[in-house]
Amino acid sequence: MSEFTFGLAASPWIVAAIILAAFAFAVVTYRQTRPEVRPARRRLLIALRTIGIALLLIALFEPALSFRDIRADDPSVFVAIDNSESMTLGGQDSSRIAEARAIVRRIIASDVGDRTDVASFSDTALALAPPIPFDRLNASGPATRMDAAFDLLADTMRTKNVRAIVVLGDGRYNTGTNPLYEAEQLGIPVYAVGLGDSVEPRDLSVQQVFTNDIAYVNTDLPVEVRLKAAGYPSGMASVTLRDDNGVVATQQINLLPGSNEYTTSFVYRPRSEGMARLRADIAGSGGELTSKNNSRATFVRVRSDKRRYVLVAGAPSPDVAFVRRVLERDRNITLTTLIERGGGEFMGGTLSPALLRDAEAVIVMGFPTAATSGAALSTLHNALSNGSLSLLVVMGASTDIPRLKSLDAFLPATVGAPRTNEMQVFADLTEAAPSHPAMRGTLPDIWRALPPIFRSETPIAAKPEADVLAWARIGATRLNEPLIVARKLGRSRSMMIAGYGIFRWQLLGEGPRELRGEQTTDVLDAFLGGAMRWLGTIDDERRVRIA
Repeated sequence: MSEFTFGLAASPWIVAAIILAAFAFAVVTYRQTRPEVRPARRRLLIALRTIGIALLLIALFEPALSFRDIRADDPSVFVAIDNSESMTLGGQDSSRIAEARAIVRRIIASDVGDRTDVASFSDTALALAPPIPFDRLNASGPATRMDAAFDLLADTMRTKNVRAIVVLGDGRYNTGTNPLYEAEQLGIPVYAVGLGDSVEPRDLSVQQVFTNDIAYVNTDLPVEVRLKAAGYPSGMASVTLRDDNGVVATQQINLLPGSNEYTTSFVYRPRSEGMARLRADIAGSGGELTSKNNSRATFVRVRSDKRRYVLVAGAPSPDVAFVRRVLERDRNITLTTLIERGGGEFMGGTLSPALLRDAEAVIVMGFPTAATSGAALSTLHNALSNGSLSLLVVMGASTDIPRLKSLDAFLPATVGAPRTNEMQVFADLTEAAPSHPAMRGTLPDIWRALPPIFRSETPIAAKPEADVLAWARIGATRLNEPLIVARKLGRSRSMMIAGYGIFRWQLLGEGPRELRGEQTTDVLDAFLGGAMRWLGTIDDERRVRIA
């Protein structure tokens, strides 16, 4: 059925009253004319004036002509089936996926069968057109993302009169958003049919193996294994880390009653270059629902143990001395230090393309300065352009902002107009900082106890694709400007410390505590080590990630 409607911005009665008034005015106006006209012409003039005023009024009151096609669709049912690997587990009489297939067959054979839409979901949702391909319901999905089914239903409801959804699954999702919110937004009844035992079975699983993508020969690599145990009253479980050559280490964890998550850490020291496969296994006292999730593997590219860095400084400073000492203390690092002395010359060598080509990362401290030559800047710019050289910028009192802006394409932050005023700021870590690879394991409490460093009032803003690891803070007031910011864009990586005087973190932060005999953490050493490892991790263009 189709409907036409015509509407105006004002009440039709008001418009009609104005038109009648216009008609009356036209009659009075043309009642007597000079010269006299025939009655037929007088009536024509009255009609034309009335019609003209009526059309003008209609135009002023925004006429709207609408057409509505009304179609009555019969209500339908949407059936969503969990097609993830967990559905291979046993149900009441058979596997969960077999029970789901049987339920769908009964629905299709019922009176609402011709008004039923079927879809499967795992990490994504897929609509199944009739006839239903039951062979594709084989519980082979890698994850359970229940909200994907509700997203697909929302699209279906735009063209069909879906009045209910039936979800067939084990009720457990492990990726995506909370499906409760998606279901509430649909505004239709959701009928969940639970398959399997409602009591959580005994199960040990390795959730994630977390480590760096790149490791170095004879260099310790931290490996974090995240585990989950459910259905155990108490007991012990054994966690083993293996590489291609055998067992790396084994640890015991104490299982608590109920469903809990655990984290254990290993140290892996590769012995040779190449691609290493690390596998974490967990074993308990037996009686598990399944052992398919008791292991998880990841791959690490092992490189030569010698990491080559270049440090370019605008002038000698305590920051340069402390950073140089920290890096040179690591026998796996080859550091070339160049200190500018003007005229395009450097103490310690020459800033050449060959030197930068062999380096994994370049550290610029208080550089470039007003005396930096265009040739030196061009050499650095060209080396950074190929994407294989990472950049760490430590601002300094001698940093020339206009010259630094020539490297803007490689910086993780945008630097504003230069200001010479100086202030002291504290490092206020963000919530994301401890999980960032450059600062993994960082404790915010230790950073809060560090002394302030210096920075100018030059405005600095993180680029959209960058991660702010620490904000600048004055007293208890956090500034809306980053102090430590990192960026990974394609294959290139960069980091900026928007301040100077970082030697104070070690000298004033750790020195007094060591004199008092207190246990300390060398923040500067740990931060530089993590930052340089992250900066030196340049991904291959044809990388393969295995989750």
